[in-house]
Amino acid sequence: MNKKRETYPAPNSPNKSSLAVNGEVRTDDPSAVSDAQALVDKLENFEFIVGMVIWHDVLFSINMARKKLQSKIVCMDATLKQIEGVISYFQNYIVEGFGSSIEVAKSIASDMDIEPKFPTKRQNKRKKQFDETND
Repeated sequence: MNKKRETYPAPNSPNKSSLAVNGEVRTDDPSAVSDAQALVDKLENFEFIVGMVIWHDVLFSINMARKKLQSKIVCMDATLKQIEGVISYFQNYIVEGFGSSIEVAKSIASDMDIEPKFPTKRQNKRKKQFDETND
């Protein structure tokens, strides 16, 4: 199943300071402003962008096959070819797709002025007992 790589339009990234309509903040509720800022923080995340690109690729592939299989006249040969095409697409995606999705996500992140790196997890530090030595 051949699929052309689509270009993704970069959305206008809302800044934390641009939670306004026509230049004016329209709320007196600090909870709403805080919730909006938290949402912007979550959306301006490279990990989120990569996930959205991957989901777009997966759903695009499935949707193409779904549309063909839901046509009024479908024979068994065409059905099997569509299913095999989806399977081969996913097998190819395992090998090549993730890297290309990262590249697309980097492009989107640069358009949105987001640093294209995954967040690092905090390392757990364990207290050493008095009788332990360094390994």
